Amino acid sequence: MPVEQVRTPAAVQLSIGHDDDVPDDGRVRAYYETFKTFAEVYLEDSWVLKVDERGDALVFDLEAVLMERHTLYEPPRPGEMYCYRRGLLVVRSPQPILFRRSGNPPTVDPDGEQDYGNIDTFTPVGDESSAWEFTGDWGEALVVRPKVELNLNR
Repeated sequence: MPVEQVRTPAAVQLSIGHDDDVPDDGRVRAYYETFKTFAEVYLEDSWVLKVDERGDALVFDLEAVLMERHTLYEPPRPGEMYCYRRGLLVVRSPQPILFRRSGNPPTVDPDGEQDYGNIDTFTPVGDESSAWEFTGDWGEALVVRPKVELNLNR
């Protein structure tokens, strides 16, 4: 199924960015500097609810942590540390994505919701940074020249 078919209905969707080019100035950058989509998103504490391979894409169903300067930021709900927003992170590559599931079972929260931890790392591999590695309790992925898109529910 094409990735476009897994998105939420347009009435509740906000695409906050699509990064077509990774800056190539020779400096190794953090994901939030390289991909403007993540400028005000904190992946390390965002919850991964599901990960799927879809053709040339890896699709993460997330409860994304939004920072205070994000346009959709709201004060955290009672009992929560961050502003969370449900959405899909779609990572595409012109080359096959190397993806390995960890095999770890999901964690079940007291309210019955399941998650696979966080995106612990999203870092460039090597000096040229054309390849990026994602890791977490859910598994690991290596993506060459990634194109990222984050679609958040309103």
